[in-house]
Amino acid sequence: MNKLFILFVVLSCAQVNKLSLKELSNIAPYSISTEKVEDGLKLIKQLETEHKYLEALFEQSYDPYYGTPKWSHECLSENIIEPIKRTQKGIFLITTLHYNREKKPGFCSSLTTNGPNLSYIQTIKFYCYHEPVLNILKIDASVKLTKKPNWTDLCN
Repeated sequence: MNKLFILFVVLSCAQVNKLSLKELSNIAPYSISTEKVEDGLKLIKQLETEHKYLEALFEQSYDPYYGTPKWSHECLSENIIEPIKRTQKGIFLITTLHYNREKKPGFCSSLTTNGPNLSYIQTIKFYCYHEPVLNILKIDASVKLTKKPNWTDLCN
């Protein structure tokens, strides 16, 4: 009987912690857009290519003449490219990056010439296999979330 009760409690808690967009609106302001998906496999390749591009953009390199690093430690810790997450229900590309006015990544808040003109955005691109759309969720990353959401719950 105790094992059954424990199983019930664990399953109940797992359901309670699922994230919905309605709940997210109570936590932080966000915007969401969608793009129609014609070919799911092609979209997955595009997400993988974007992930590789962003990783290469923020790969640490050194000036061959002066030996100085391309990116400061602070900058690398601010611009986050998470590994692609794959579940049975979908695929997720999650980044937290500084963007310029043209919405291009590759910047740091410590660069005084660009700092005031930058936006700091967490972007969650996710494709749920049962829906023919790519969802693009953008959250102001300067808003500190009290609890880190499990973004993979968005494909339910």
